[in-house]
Parts: sequence; C-alpha cells; structure tokens
Amino acid sequence: MYKNAIATYPNDWRAIITAAYYDFKQSNTKEANAFLEKANSLNPNNATILYNLGVLASRNKNFDQSAAYFNKAQKAGAKC
Repeated sequence: MYKNAIATYPNDWRAIITAAYYDFKQSNTKEANAFLEKANSLNPNNATILYNLGVLASRNKNFDQSAAYFNKAQKAGAKC
C-alpha cells in the first residue's frame, strides 16, 4: 500500500517517511534509511525526518550519528 503512495506521490516526504516506517518495522533498515534520506533531501531540517533518522542510526548502533540527528531534530522543533 505505501509503495503505491510513493508511486502516486514520489516527491511527498510524508508518503516517503510512511514507507520508511513500514520498512523499519519489518527490519529493512537499509530501505528505511534510503527512504528517510530521500525525505530529508526533499524537506531538509524537518524535525520528524531528523528524529526518525536518529532512531534508525540508534538501532544500527551508530550512537554518535544518532545523537547528532537528535540534536538537529531538537533545533528544528522536535521535543525529544
């Protein structure tokens, strides 16, 4: 279903982070990361995207990168 949304709205960051969420839940972290990076390129400095990049980096045990994303997310308005 989410891949249909991306096909219909390929430049909608909200559709793309939804796809990232489903891939993340299925442990497809490489695909989730690719979707989040694309969303970030379409909507840079978006707190939701940055926060989710931090969550993914943490799951991959890249804690320095995770902290950097969380800091950027906070500066962008996230309450994490």
